[in-house]
Amino acid sequence: MSNFTKSKEMGKEIDSDNTKKRRKSVSGNSGISLKDGDTYKVIISYEEKEAMERLPESDSESFLSTCDNIRRAMNKIAKLKTSGDTNAKDEIRELQIQTSLAFIELKN
Repeated sequence: MSNFTKSKEMGKEIDSDNTKKRRKSVSGNSGISLKDGDTYKVIISYEEKEAMERLPESDSESFLSTCDNIRRAMNKIAKLKTSGDTNAKDEIRELQIQTSLAFIELKN
């Protein structure tokens, strides 16, 4: 009798697990259904299309200009940090943000 009770309890657990799984899958299909790999492929194809439309010379100039901006900002940050000026913290923070955004620009 205890075996019957256990299997019945196990059946309830399995049913509740299936219900939970169904609920998740139903709510997951409400939006656009793209797999992670598909989304990645769409993004890559879009970026490749953009790259093909640009001139290589302009990409090179943009890259070099951005690298120069990063170099100048990092030099200025280093000078401000060694100066010991207490008012320089805001300027350092602003330069750090600009430099971070420049790194993101390089990724494009």
